[in-house]
Order: sequence, then structure tokens, then C-alpha cells
Amino acid sequence: MKFTVARKLTLAHIGFAIIIVSMVILAWWQLTNIEIQLGHASGATQSLDTVSRDKEMQPQTWQVPADTGLQIQGTILRARQLIIAAGLFGLLAVLYGYFLLARGIVRPLQELGAAHNANARGDLSRRVHVYAQDEFGVLAESFNQMAGKIEHGVNIEQRAMQYTLLREITEQLQTSPTLEAAYQVIAPYAERIFAGIRGGLGIISASKSLISTTASWGNCEILPKTFHSSDCWALRRSREHLSTSPDAGPVCGHFTGAGSMPRLCVPIIMQGECIGVLCLESNTADEKNSVQLPEVQELAVMVADGIGLCLSNLILQDALRHQSTHDALTGLHNRLYLDEALMREVSRAERYRTKLAVIMLDLDYFKQINDKYGHSAGDKVLEHTGQLISGNIRTSDIACRYGGEEFVVILPQISPEQTRERAEQLLALFRSRTITYNHQNLEPVTCSMGIAVFPEHGRTTDEILQVADQALYAAKSQGRNCYCLPEDINTL
Repeated sequence: MKFTVARKLTLAHIGFAIIIVSMVILAWWQLTNIEIQLGHASGATQSLDTVSRDKEMQPQTWQVPADTGLQIQGTILRARQLIIAAGLFGLLAVLYGYFLLARGIVRPLQELGAAHNANARGDLSRRVHVYAQDEFGVLAESFNQMAGKIEHGVNIEQRAMQYTLLREITEQLQTSPTLEAAYQVIAPYAERIFAGIRGGLGIISASKSLISTTASWGNCEILPKTFHSSDCWALRRSREHLSTSPDAGPVCGHFTGAGSMPRLCVPIIMQGECIGVLCLESNTADEKNSVQLPEVQELAVMVADGIGLCLSNLILQDALRHQSTHDALTGLHNRLYLDEALMREVSRAERYRTKLAVIMLDLDYFKQINDKYGHSAGDKVLEHTGQLISGNIRTSDIACRYGGEEFVVILPQISPEQTRERAEQLLALFRSRTITYNHQNLEPVTCSMGIAVFPEHGRTTDEILQVADQALYAAKSQGRNCYCLPEDINTL
């Protein structure tokens, strides 16, 4: 038989009623005895008065028996005790009733209300404690079952939404034309997939030692712009690394801020080669949307694999594109890119009626370097020349290796006077540079330059390159280590 709240209250009320009624009956019985004894004492007093008058004696000489007064006093005392006891029992009954009300009714209702509010805010893991198998216990069990079913349904719906977003992000990445466009796609989708979790994506550089942060999401950035690959335990171990607290295990040193936040790093590995790392940090400050990282660890691995597959294809395409347009030795653009770029810049200068200059330069006595020190030394000179040119031109300028030891620099929107100044600056840099090979300094390697300006010296790419080449040979004929323009040739 289950003692429900109603039965408990009913039994308590019946017991209290029996106790109070019994105390009232006892008090009434004692009061009745007092009245009877007082009546007997009054009759005895009247008899004594009559006898005293008959015998002409004073009433003071006659006394009521002492035991009768003592009985009356004892009865009154017991009646008072019963009344006090009845009051105490009544007070205890009230306190016990309040205890039953607070323990059996108020507390379960408060917990049910708090759990309901927590579920309404999104905390579907909140449950109610079952104190007894009464009405509120049945209600608590029903609430827990309902909350569990809702949580299970929400988890299924949320997981389905995450899979949908994962499919969408892979489709977007596969159709991205460049890596830069792909990085812009990752952050918005990752913020929706990992709701309530901050994160960032790092891509390994060509040197395999530095990581560049290419995407971040959340209310703050958790990764620096660049960090060393040795700072990440996931990259060291080539598997995901979860750190719930500093005491639970090693913490990756690349995270910004305090180290008490739960953090997860997942390496992005494609075909046995690590290309990046996915980093997540639990946003414990946002209790409403906070998610435990162990719950999304499997999802994070799936996202890292999906992103890695798409990015690896884009990285490969970017590498092939770079190889097709750049010279491997100098790092400058190659002859193929020069033809396309010069045609584009000539068309733009013609459309906007601006100036365009081309500087063609050739290293002086380069063959002597190869003959004296070997072709490795010559490659060192060419590599240094590419670095010198690319490091001393504008962002809008285009530097290319024309062939052998010849180079071409395209300078959009520049006047002939400014072109002369740039040529003088480059000549000074070549004269002052020092190249070290096998722990010895090579002889200074200067250059000769020929300059052509659009549209004064030509209106097509072929005409401009031909005029610049003629000016270059004129500079060489003047003794090298100088520059010439077509008008300088006419004055020779």
C-alpha cells in the first residue's frame, strides 16, 4: 500500500483530531470533577453554618476538611496541565503539518518549476529528484521521462542539422575557386555546426613548422595569427587531443587566454600528411549555449576530415597554379605569366589613358660566375636577384624572369621620370649587394637595364618588349651597369 500525500495528510489529520478530542474530553472531565467537588464543599459549608447557628457558636470555629481543599487544588492543577498539553500538541500538529506541506508539497513543486524553466532555456539535461512514491513522485517521474524523450528528439534533430551543414560546407568548399575563398566559407558554417563553441582553423605553411590561422569563429579569437606546430599536442600525436583542465593532462600552448577552459584539437591529415588543425574551446561563460567538448569530439573529427579533403584539393590546385605561373628558382613570375600580365596592363593603360613602363634588365658578366664558381653559385646569384627585385617594387608592380639571367619588371601608372628614378634605385641596390657562397663573398654582380614606356615607345606588347630589349643592348654597349631609354639611344 502506497502512502500518498493525500493519505499522509488524512492520517495526520485523523491522529491530530483524536489527540485534540481526547485532550478536550479529559479537560472537560476534570472541570466536571472540579464543579462536583466545589458543589460538595459548598454544601458542607452551609451545613456547618446551620449547626453553628443552632448551637449559637461562631462559624470560625468550624473548618472544612483539609482533604477536600487539596482535592480541588489538585483537580485544578491537572486541568491546567491538560489545557497546556493540548495547546502544545496543537502547536506540534501545526508544525508537523507545515513540515509535511514544505517537504511533501512545496519542495517538489519548486524543483518541478526550476526544472521546467531550465528546459525552457534550452537545458534539456535537467531532471527532478523523486523523493517518494506519491503524487509528486509520479509527477516527477513523468516529467523526467518527458524531458528525456524531448532531449533525445532534439539531439536527433540537432545531429541531422549538423550533418546537413557538413554536407553544405563540403559542397561550398568544393566549388571555391581559391583557398582564400574557401577560408571565408569555413567560419560561418563552423559557427553553426559547433553552436556555443569557439573555434579556429590553422593551416601548415610550406616549411611544416609554422601554422597560420585562416579562420576563426565565436565571440573571440582563440588562436594567434601564427604559432609553431610543436605547440599543438594534436599535431605531435597525429590524433585528436582533448584537454578538460590543466590538471587532467597537457594543454596546447597555442591557445590564447587562460588555460582552464576545456579545449579540443583535431589534426587535419590527408594521405598521411598533416595540412592543418581544427581547434575548439568550450564557451563556459555562456551557460545557455555551452556544449561539452566530449559530446562533439566525434563530430569535430568528421568536420576536420571533410574540410581537409576539400582543402587538400585546393592546396594541390594552388600549388600547380603557382608552378605554372612562377619560376621555381627565383620565385618570380615566369615568361608565360609575363605575356598575359603585360597584355592585361597595356589594355588597362589604354582604357584609362595612363602611362605604363617596362624595365628589362640583364646581369653583367653572369657567365664568368658560372665558369669560376660553378652553376650552383650562378643559381645562388639568380635566387638573390629575384629576392632583391621582389623586395623593392610596389605591390602593383609585376616582376618576371624573362629567361636565363634576364628579368622584366612591369610598372603600371608611372611616368618616364619616375621610371628613371626607380631604375637608379635598382642599380644602386645591385651595386651595393654582397652574395655569399660556400662561406666566401662573390664578386659584385651588377646589371644593365633597358626601359620602354607605353604609349610613347610602342602600343602593343611585342613592340614594348622589343624597344626595351634594344635599350638594354644599348646600355650594355655603353659599358654596362647603367640604363637606357629609346631617346637615349638616338643621342648616342
